[in-house]
Parts: sequence; structure tokens; C-alpha cells
Amino acid sequence: MGLLRLLLALSVVLAHTGGLFGYHMTGGLVAVQAFFMISGFYMALILSDKYAEAPLRLFITNRLLRIFPVYWVMVGLTVAWCLLCAWQRGQWARLQPYIEYGASMTPATIGWLGLTNLLLTGHESSVFLEFNATSGRLQFNPDFQTTRPAVHQFMLIPQAWSLSLELGFYLLAPFLLRRRTITIAAVAVVALMLRVWIYYGLGWHHDPWTYRFLPLELALFLAGALSYRVFVQVRRLAVPDRLAGAAVLLVWTGTLSYQYLPVSALGPWPAYVVVFFALPALFSRSTSSLDRFLGELSYPIYASHLFVMMVMSARVFGDPDTVPLRTVVVTLLLSVLLHALVNAPVDRWRQRRLNEDRAERAAPRDRTRSEALARV
Repeated sequence: MGLLRLLLALSVVLAHTGGLFGYHMTGGLVAVQAFFMISGFYMALILSDKYAEAPLRLFITNRLLRIFPVYWVMVGLTVAWCLLCAWQRGQWARLQPYIEYGASMTPATIGWLGLTNLLLTGHESSVFLEFNATSGRLQFNPDFQTTRPAVHQFMLIPQAWSLSLELGFYLLAPFLLRRRTITIAAVAVVALMLRVWIYYGLGWHHDPWTYRFLPLELALFLAGALSYRVFVQVRRLAVPDRLAGAAVLLVWTGTLSYQYLPVSALGPWPAYVVVFFALPALFSRSTSSLDRFLGELSYPIYASHLFVMMVMSARVFGDPDTVPLRTVVVTLLLSVLLHALVNAPVDRWRQRRLNEDRAERAAPRDRTRSEALARV
């Protein structure tokens, strides 16, 4: 599973950089939606095991600790780079839209943009809005590609819209993923029906409706949770190792060669079906420390790559044609640092919090047992 997550993260990097010598693997849409399925699988797993008895606040706060430390580091680095660009060249990079339009914004607009950049809440809504320079307000627009300026240009970490969706999934997960399988499947079907209605009823079958609207993406998250339910059943059976190995090899090969596969009328959905059935095999074979380490790099890669591309695009670093290669290399190096200096320490703290909660809940049970034995 770790290698797949790494490949999907690199697919997003290649999609945003224009590809590495023409190579871009799955592209951004397939990679992000496959991540939603993987997230659903893991959330179903930890809610039924690791957090089975933990209080809701512990689950939520630990998920926030998974997202925000790296995100805030990248926000800080982005602001620092913008200030450096302003000092050296008089251009504010990602902050430039604020310089150009800030004076015409209402306090509510400025406040919403500031809180969204800081707390991620509603980040994905930036692609469902347009900025009215006359009124200074934000208003709904179903096609952000027709807006000038586009609201997502005010986002310091533009790709963080998917992190906002993840936060939404985390909030819903404890209330959905502990339900019966039929209930989860029913909600997923409703989300798919809503997608069909928006696509064909309203005619909105373009970005951002293709993969940025939480009620529609919920189907993929729940599909991952259902895949976990399949895993629970399959691990009770004697599934041949060759079959599991073939499923893993199929997903890895498909990810690496996706751009060369014939495109069907169904778009990426056949790929999601393959991922759905392969996730149990991928998880069961994710036993090595190297695979886990590779998987841990996927989030830092995703969170940092547009910042790296912005920096690597500076003329001081050389030929623009080598920006994709420089971006991939530097993103990998930065991601290793982010994991070692930010993610790993925070993960140890998250685990300590969980262990302390388990100890607190176990203490009354131990006392009760001791008292019972004393009366015997």
C-alpha cells in the first residue's frame, strides 16, 4: 500500500509540472480519487481496531494532528518565499492577488480567505466561487475556469482543497463507517446517483464537479470502507498468495502505465473498480518497514510539491525545461525532511495520546477486577 500511495502522490506532482519528459502516470484526477478510496479503507480499519473504544475527540484531534503540522509548515515556507520575492523582485508570488485586489475586498471576504488558508475549512469551496471585484464579495459560480481572478489563486497551498475534503471525511467517518455494510453501501449509491444528476441533469460534468465536491467524492471514500469490509471477510479464507500477488502487481503496473492504456467511455471508473478489489491484497502485503516509509512520504510530497515547483521556477535555478525534474527531486528530498522533522515526532505524540487514553480506560476495569478477586 505504501508504494502505491507514493506513486499516486508522484502522479499528482507530474500532473502539475506537465510531466517528466512526457511521462505523468495516472494524472491528478485518478490519483486523488484513488487516495480517497485508500483513506476510506484506512479509516474503516482504525475505527474498528485502533480507535474502536477511543472517544470521538481523540480520533478527531489525532486526525487533525496528521494533517495540520505539515500543512502549516508549508504555509509558513510559502509566505517566507513570497516575502523574499517581494524584497528581491517586487513581485509577491502567491500573495500577488492580495496585493492587486485586497483593497477592493470586504472585511468578510478577507476574513474568509484568511481563515480558509489557516484552518483549511471550506478550502475546496474556492473552486465553486468567484470574486466580484466591484462589490468585493464572493459569490457562487459553477465553473471557476470562467472567473477572473479565480478564487483558488488566493489559496497559499492550492492543492489543499483535497485536505479539506479529507477533514470532512474524518468528521463523517465515526458516524458512517461503524454502520452496517448495507447502510454504507446505500449512502455510497445515493452519492453516485447525485453525481449522475449533477452531471446529466444540471450539465455540470466538468472540473470542479468531477472530483472536488464532497457529497460526490463521498462515494469513493465509502467504497474504500467497503473494500475494508471485503478484506475482513477475505482474510478468513485461504486466498492463494499468487492471487494476492497478481492483484498487487496489476495495480502497480496499471499505475505506472496508466497513460498508455486505452481510454474507455467509462473514463477512470474501471481503474477504481480494480483498486477496490486490490486494496485488501495491497494492505495484507504492506508489511515491510520500507513500504510503510514510502507511504509516509506521500502526504509531504502532496503538500509541498507546488511550493517546490514555484521555487524551482525561479530563473536563478536555470533552464525552465528542467523545472519538472528539479521539482520531483527537490520535493522528494524536502518530503524526507518533513517526515523526519515534523511527521515522525507528531506521530509518536499521537500514539502516546492513544496509549494514555487506553491506560486511563483500563485502570477502572483493573480496579474492578482486583476488588472482585479480593472478595473471593
